[in-house]
Amino acid sequence: MTKSIIEIEIKRTKNPIVVRLFLLVITIICFFIPILILGYRIYLKKGLHISVFLSFAFFWGVVYFFVKLILWNTYGFEKVTLKGNLLLYEANYKYFAKKTQLSFDQKLRVVILEEESVSPKKGTMKFINEKEEYIETVLLNDLSLLQEFKEKI
Repeated sequence: MTKSIIEIEIKRTKNPIVVRLFLLVITIICFFIPILILGYRIYLKKGLHISVFLSFAFFWGVVYFFVKLILWNTYGFEKVTLKGNLLLYEANYKYFAKKTQLSFDQKLRVVILEEESVSPKKGTMKFINEKEEYIETVLLNDLSLLQEFKEKI
């Protein structure tokens, strides 16, 4: 195994604009629901109640989830970097990023998981160390590109 840096970037194809607009509409509605609940309670002169805080927490949690989903469907990509005995995985959402690392001593197994339901053959990769800890990519990519990356390792 070489000690050089090997890197692969897996980009996704954007979802149709209709899907992204639908998610955006749901996000905007969920953003304003707790504000409307608060306004209605003020209008009725009932004041603050624990339900107002719970509605803010719940609906804005849903907004956070949908914003990440919209960004992933628009700008998302994965980056896998092999530096010596450390594998770095990053799922990038433009404004959010999930980073994970996997260390290994001697051997890093790379398994290509072929997706059966896709007509041009595509798949994902799974990286497994000696302790059977693993990192799995999410985005589908051409099997030839995945095989090429596997051979570099």
